[in-house]
Amino acid sequence: LVFVHGITGTREGTWTYGNKKGDAPWPKTFIPPLLPNVRILGFGYAADVIHWWDMVNKGRVHDYGKSLLNGLYAKRSLDDSTDRPIAFVVHSLGGLVLQSCLTLSNEASASSHLYSIVESTIAIAFLGTPHAGADSLANWASKSAKFLSVVHNVNVEIVVVLKTDSEVLAILHESFTKMLKTREPKRIDITCFYEQKEVPLVGYVVSPASAKLSGWNSIPLDKNHSDMTKFKYENDPDFVSVFSEIRRWVKVTEAKKRMNPVECQNI
Repeated sequence: LVFVHGITGTREGTWTYGNKKGDAPWPKTFIPPLLPNVRILGFGYAADVIHWWDMVNKGRVHDYGKSLLNGLYAKRSLDDSTDRPIAFVVHSLGGLVLQSCLTLSNEASASSHLYSIVESTIAIAFLGTPHAGADSLANWASKSAKFLSVVHNVNVEIVVVLKTDSEVLAILHESFTKMLKTREPKRIDITCFYEQKEVPLVGYVVSPASAKLSGWNSIPLDKNHSDMTKFKYENDPDFVSVFSEIRRWVKVTEAKKRMNPVECQNI
């Protein structure tokens, strides 16, 4: 189970409720007791639009996708688990990074080591991913970038791809959709979660319409864009919504393993 954060997020902070010492991300604390056979991995990357002190990472979504693809393969190869099924939980920009990752994997030769990532992918939970762009987030980032570009380093590439009229986003979405169709014999299960609360002075960071993918299940979460990845308690209705999908994927995989133990590994 691989978690990928969004813009300005971090590998652990995105999934952690609160910022006190000792607070831990819920994938580490909630999931292991409930699904002890599931391995949890977190992917981190520098997705800041503006960095106050250091040089901002000038990477593009395509570059982050490459890093995820190669890093995930490297981790799995070291553990001799390259055939192990993969499910992803991704937030905001992280969803676009994953789309790039899986598209690149699918474009690799079937004999390539990188092809094993898309071949092993069974499911994705998109949390607030701007499939059709997010102008409110892009506009906020653009204004901040324009104001601060004189004295701060700005990652313009990230701002551009978030706009609804972004050609890069349109190409990525088309490539990802085509990839899903090629996977039909081994269908990737997708669930889209969308925010139901606005961020003060910003509104919906990613509109419900942009967060959904046509033809796939979509579930509302009673949180804003930043908080939709943070759960304080296991009985939080929003955690239950997300976890129930994860559990469903695991149960389906386990059932397939019982039916055909040769072809199916533990998730």
